Amino acid sequence: MLKFFRKKASAEKPAKHPDLHESPEVELPGTNAAPAPAAPAPVAQVSAEPDKPQAGWRARLSGSVLARGVGSLFERNPKLDDELLDELETILITADVGIETSTEVCEGLRARMHKREFADAAALRQGLRETLLERLQRVQQPLDISTAAPFVLLVVGINGVGKTTTIGKLARHARDEGLDVMLAAGDTFRAAAVEQLKVWGERNQVPVIAQGQGADSASVIFDAVQSAKTRQIDLLIADTAGRLHTQAGLMDELGKIARVIKKIDPDAPHEVLMVIDGGTGQNAISQVRQFRDMVNVTGLAVTKLDGTAKGGVIFALAKEFGLPIRFVGLGEGIDDLRVFDAERFVTGIVLLVVAVCLVVGVVWVRSMLSPQRFTDMLRDQVNAAGLRMQLDGPAQPTIWPHLAVRLNGLSLRRDGHDERMLTARQVFLVVPWSSLLHGETRIEKLQIMSPQIDLEQTQAWLGEYRQGKGQASQMELPTIEAGIHLEDGTVVNGNSLLLKSLSVDTGALKSGQSFQLNIQALDPENRPLVLQIDTTPEQTGSSVQFNPMQLYLSAGAPPSLQLSGQLQWQGGLAFAGALDGTLRLAQGDYKTSIKFLPDIDGDAGTPEKSMRVIVDGDGTQMDLVLNPAQVWQWWQQISATDAGTIPLPPVKGIVSTDTLDVGSLHIEGFRMQVTEPGVSTSIGSPAPAASTPGQP
Repeated sequence: MLKFFRKKASAEKPAKHPDLHESPEVELPGTNAAPAPAAPAPVAQVSAEPDKPQAGWRARLSGSVLARGVGSLFERNPKLDDELLDELETILITADVGIETSTEVCEGLRARMHKREFADAAALRQGLRETLLERLQRVQQPLDISTAAPFVLLVVGINGVGKTTTIGKLARHARDEGLDVMLAAGDTFRAAAVEQLKVWGERNQVPVIAQGQGADSASVIFDAVQSAKTRQIDLLIADTAGRLHTQAGLMDELGKIARVIKKIDPDAPHEVLMVIDGGTGQNAISQVRQFRDMVNVTGLAVTKLDGTAKGGVIFALAKEFGLPIRFVGLGEGIDDLRVFDAERFVTGIVLLVVAVCLVVGVVWVRSMLSPQRFTDMLRDQVNAAGLRMQLDGPAQPTIWPHLAVRLNGLSLRRDGHDERMLTARQVFLVVPWSSLLHGETRIEKLQIMSPQIDLEQTQAWLGEYRQGKGQASQMELPTIEAGIHLEDGTVVNGNSLLLKSLSVDTGALKSGQSFQLNIQALDPENRPLVLQIDTTPEQTGSSVQFNPMQLYLSAGAPPSLQLSGQLQWQGGLAFAGALDGTLRLAQGDYKTSIKFLPDIDGDAGTPEKSMRVIVDGDGTQMDLVLNPAQVWQWWQQISATDAGTIPLPPVKGIVSTDTLDVGSLHIEGFRMQVTEPGVSTSIGSPAPAASTPGQP
């Protein structure tokens, strides 16, 4: 919690004059001065009202025009467009934010909206909160009274803004923080103003320097400053008569007070705090300007913000003058005078609708995330993609810590097939609020626990999807706002295990934005595999362009591959493009260029199952059409082979290299041409190693 006053660490003070500290009230001789009352017996911290729980900022600000206007605007989840910003600008102007400030705020939000920085109206509201908060954080400066002793605080303002009440509350908070406080009853013009301040002095057990009504205000405050110095008071708060800023004579009198104080302390008053009624509106600008010119206002206190005040004048004052806003009044109680906190103030206004409708909102969210409703919506979308979904039970809504839908025992199959393409123990679909309002199943973040992915079935489905067997034949890059997290997964190809202990983490996936992918796993022999990709995907018609693309692949020890370039995803596992980089083998590093081309003749499988890879570098040339899953299985098999028969790779094309090491075999001048995998193969090498038993 913010302290009311910043002060130096307390140090021992010399003993104060006992005769001057006995009474909490001191009345000096003056015009119509009444006899001084007898000094009351010391009482330990008497409070006129019992302690009550302090209401929050949102509750106190709920009635303001600004809070109600912003809340009602976003409560109905409006469409994100220019009309929404026009309506918001009207609300801000009506709430006394000011024409110039309102225009700047809304035009800034409009520019960000046109750059597609906001996904929906809820995101725009958050942007509004950040913009307003930035404007107020510059004027959030608590009062520091450690610069002088006594610290003279002169309170000024027009009639009826709550100066005397604010002084009484400040005195109470200062006393509670262990400060020695004195009050000066400088409002000798208003009837009963002196008596009102005396009541506050008695209530707070602080001395009050006063004369009778009609006395010279500058004289009273002069005597109070002298007394505060003698008593070694920490804080002297001086009241002044309310005066309209348009009355030149009264304003000159205020200037006289400041000049008289400087005869005792050239730096006093150390703070001129102007109190402003939160319902004053744009007239507050003129008030502050006139008072600042006369007495150099150094801080503001805005009161009466708990009722139906418009409240927006704070933003106008912050822009026009940049004066620190020290305090705000959020109610009639002593604890309702608060140190100004920009974040709590803005949050209380902009996000009020969340607090007011919390209970109703929870019930509504659960109804919108009803298991049967969401399950049916999700199943319809899965069916449209040519898949069939099965769950162990209905989808379960979760509200904390994220608005999400939990799927237990998920399995996906291709339409018309019994083999499972994906199974997962648990899936969390974090969804944005807007998806509920519009009845969509848009995903913000995807979390998958203990999945098993069948690569063969996945490849087959991707091929079918590209060929338009599902209702949604147009290939589109999905948008996932906050990324994908997958843990403790496995990848199989039919009955063969390819990877285990699989974990996947991605950044946000969105067309035109930078995207990071990090995959870690173990192969069946517990060797680590790491794949890292950094790229920018962009939807281009029926394909997705990855430009630039940076890829790093490591199997713990050599081989490893580091490439960069650009790729185009054409559906399934078919890519086009070129990557250049380094292939690191046990023998050393090889400059490598890989080109991905569609398998135009199709002898090695459909385009969704194969790709054409051309490698050219450092004595090694390849021109192959291959199936990635089958090649991976072949590599696992030969990596564990020391002798015996080595199966041919499931590829077609030409491989030639100066040297080849496979297990315990070393071959010089190796060249292999596969015209049809498993059927027609020719291998040539001038070295005797070509007749090794490892050859078929």
